[in-house]
Amino acid sequence: MKRKRLTFTTKMIIIISAIILSASILLSMVLFWYSRRELRANIEARMLDVTNAAAALLNGDELKTLEADDKGNPEYERVYHILGTFQQSIELSYIYAVRDMGDGTFTFTIDPDPEDPAYFGQPIEITDALIVAGKGTPAVDQKPSVDEWGKFYSAYSPVFDSEGNVAGIVGVDFSAEWYDRQMKKNLYVVVIVGAMSLILGSLVGLVIANHIRRQFNDLVDDVGNMAEDLHNLTTEAKSRVKQETSVLVKEDKPKPQIVEADKPGDDLDKVRNSIHSMHEELKEYLSFVQKQAYLDTMTGLKNKTAYLETVGRLEQSMAEGTARFAVIVFDINGLKKVNDNFGHEQGDRMIISAARVIKKAFGKDCVYRIGGDEFIAVVNSASDMSVRDAFYKMDGYIAEENKTEPPLAGKLAISRGVSFYTSVEDKNYNSVFKRADNRMYHDKVEYYKTHAEESNAE
Repeated sequence: MKRKRLTFTTKMIIIISAIILSASILLSMVLFWYSRRELRANIEARMLDVTNAAAALLNGDELKTLEADDKGNPEYERVYHILGTFQQSIELSYIYAVRDMGDGTFTFTIDPDPEDPAYFGQPIEITDALIVAGKGTPAVDQKPSVDEWGKFYSAYSPVFDSEGNVAGIVGVDFSAEWYDRQMKKNLYVVVIVGAMSLILGSLVGLVIANHIRRQFNDLVDDVGNMAEDLHNLTTEAKSRVKQETSVLVKEDKPKPQIVEADKPGDDLDKVRNSIHSMHEELKEYLSFVQKQAYLDTMTGLKNKTAYLETVGRLEQSMAEGTARFAVIVFDINGLKKVNDNFGHEQGDRMIISAARVIKKAFGKDCVYRIGGDEFIAVVNSASDMSVRDAFYKMDGYIAEENKTEPPLAGKLAISRGVSFYTSVEDKNYNSVFKRADNRMYHDKVEYYKTHAEESNAE
């Protein structure tokens, strides 16, 4: 009995089916690997950005001398405030200061977590990244660690004293739960697409040649669905940020639409574009989180964390002999009276109005809200004439604000004081600031001399 030989068309169908099956499995694995690598790389970079920024703001000479009994002292409170600002402003689980005990162990120094902080001297679980940071190099753990507070990916950056020695370590923890959920979803997509590819590949091998195009288009549709699922991962991540914070994020981009094309390469390009789009959205999400660390959400101005970084840069430029700047201190007059008589909601409205005025006069890039109704502008390459011109504009903007409807609960008035840096008179930034602050205070005194009825309000 003769064995039935396969026709050329049948052989081609089998070969094409095998190629399609292999390609779909390989593509699924590549997509999963790529999304996992990019997600992990972005998280690691973000964590190191936070630890490096926090470590740069700490004074190593003060940090290494802190003891449990120092709680309440200025040095202790400065460290606590800086770490607490990061804890409140950035999307992370925990931030804390750690000390190398010199015997192979590490202990907590300060933990600003308001709910369940580690106590001073409490041992911390030792990881590879912590050991590397103890030797002077920032590092991120490649594997999550588990302790009494949960499961986290951690990063550490050293804090150096004035002699260049490691005085302490700043650590941050990022919840591993979100990352694991994304990986499980990616794996689920890969399994589903792989199973569907297997079924479709088997069917293609049983049909005639004129059905090959239809079967291939079905496969492309499935790959398109996978790209859409990847897009939904970033949409869900951004939605989570929107739910957990009071800051609005940008509107989600439309879901990618997969359109049939005559050439297979066109559909594959769509898949690649979808992957690239996901990568960009992840970067946008992480960039958004980073910006929140330096933003005062009430006024839209830069916050105290951004101000402290600017002060650090100015100190460096002063040491190098290249500094040329002016410091302007602002304070709202009569705000306490508005809060007491009309409520803090009206007081906040006045703060927002003042921020708008200062921003319009000096530009948002150089103005900081450092607390309450206190604002500071640090203007590079400023001249007496340019500052006077800005003050003139500001007075005009104040007049406009006082005409707004509905009217403010009190008349908006802002005391101000300016000081220009001079290398002869100023040895540090604080010298310039104090001079501007004193002039602002005298301006406030003069204001209340002519507004006696408000003189007891502040």
